[in-house]
Amino acid sequence: MGMQIAIGFGVLVVIMLAIPLLLAWSSARRKPRVGRTDGQVVLRMPRGHNLVLGALAFLPFALLSGMSFLITWQPGSEAGGVVLGAVMAVAGLAGGGYFLLQELRGCIRLDDAGLTRIGAFGTRRVAWGEVARIDFNHVNHWFYMTLQGGGRVYVVEGLNGMRDFAEVALARLPQAALAHSPLALEALQELANSP
Repeated sequence: MGMQIAIGFGVLVVIMLAIPLLLAWSSARRKPRVGRTDGQVVLRMPRGHNLVLGALAFLPFALLSGMSFLITWQPGSEAGGVVLGAVMAVAGLAGGGYFLLQELRGCIRLDDAGLTRIGAFGTRRVAWGEVARIDFNHVNHWFYMTLQGGGRVYVVEGLNGMRDFAEVALARLPQAALAHSPLALEALQELANSP
């Protein structure tokens, strides 16, 4: 039993070290500029980033599911172990599956008319004129645009093409939207002018 505990502990240490290293590797591959393709700028997380997050979402549930199937339950409570294992497996697959879909689909497409946010399950098209204001979270370094009809579109720092986003946003957003937040305007200008 002592060897199994040592192996389990070793696996946990490897996982705990691997996840931050993989996320740092993904961030290091980020491209500040991606350019236009067919009149569009496509912002997306560096390839592999969402797969790391998917593994992070999947592994704890898979571990709990596996343990609930492998341990010996008291007589009469075996069905509870099966239910717990099944629920944990479904939760792990749902969490990991979401990030897998984000890896395959997730992006923000910018063009001269507006932006299209493509998520794991849906798509939202927003014209530049619909943006009532843009704000900047200086702690986490992301922009969020508040729309006239309600709702928000977030543009996070880790996306490929953030300098392209800043240039397009400065050129296409209504001046009133930019005027609402001098901090966002300054951050966009700084980002657009960075090498």
